[in-house]
Amino acid sequence: MRFSLTYNDRGAMGLPLGPFAKEAVGILGLVVAGFFFAWYRRANPGDVLLAAAASLYIAGALGNAWGRIFSPLGVVDFIDLGLGRYRFWTFNVADVALTVAVGLLFILFAREERFTAQA
Repeated sequence: MRFSLTYNDRGAMGLPLGPFAKEAVGILGLVVAGFFFAWYRRANPGDVLLAAAASLYIAGALGNAWGRIFSPLGVVDFIDLGLGRYRFWTFNVADVALTVAVGLLFILFAREERFTAQA
């Protein structure tokens, strides 16, 4: 692992998605964060896994959207993982939050599917 300052002025993971990709992905992230907030508000108070997943997603989406919408340089990425010359794409803490949120949602949905299958 090494720290390397880079700016992602493209779409998600640096994919060249078009002229306004970073802004479009930022706005899409905000819209989806709104859905997560509404889902969180309707959840049972004891649903800790859903609360954690929604909170992490909202935080990650807001963090990345800020850079995508308001920074002319794009999102600041600085965590560079790899082994020797084989590198993973560079990412940031907001990306980690989004990834953990997706993992928690996977666990949540798998757990709910198991409970509905038993009923």
